[in-house]
Amino acid sequence: MPRDVDILVDLVRTEFGSIAFPSHCGLRAAVAMDDWISDPSELRRITAEQDVKGEWWELPESELKNISLASCYLDALGTQFYLPALLVAVLRGLKYGHYSALVAWLTPLKNEPDCALYDHFLAKFATLTEGQKGICMDVLRYVASRDDPKDPWTKGKIEELLAHEYWRTSANKALKRTREDSRR
Repeated sequence: MPRDVDILVDLVRTEFGSIAFPSHCGLRAAVAMDDWISDPSELRRITAEQDVKGEWWELPESELKNISLASCYLDALGTQFYLPALLVAVLRGLKYGHYSALVAWLTPLKNEPDCALYDHFLAKFATLTEGQKGICMDVLRYVASRDDPKDPWTKGKIEELLAHEYWRTSANKALKRTREDSRR
């Protein structure tokens, strides 16, 4: 792995740290929600019986195979737990399936007259700190910098995503914090 990848992996681990496993709805329960399972006790049962538990950095990469589907159904606690695992998987392998799932997960959607998609996005990311948002942006920038001629979609999608008000606000706060830190 290149040194910049090692640095980013360390930053993900530092920014996210230890996060409690979302025992109310893990990855497998989130996928089950796509099959119209919504009973909270059933979701807890699926999570208890089928999900790999522990620290997010202990999750095997194979656990993330359905992350693109599951991320639609994870709440803020599930997002905070599984997101750093995906960030590290993206950095370690730069596999299209991982980074396209990350880009889709981090893309804010517009509210529609009959559906509050942006509000749902904000709720899913409500527990992230500014530092965690910042490392998400850093990983996206890293993916975009690896310009793959076979994948013209991703770089443009990442640029569009990072230009969104949600991520721009975080970038502005991070820049302000960096400037303040440099003055000390």
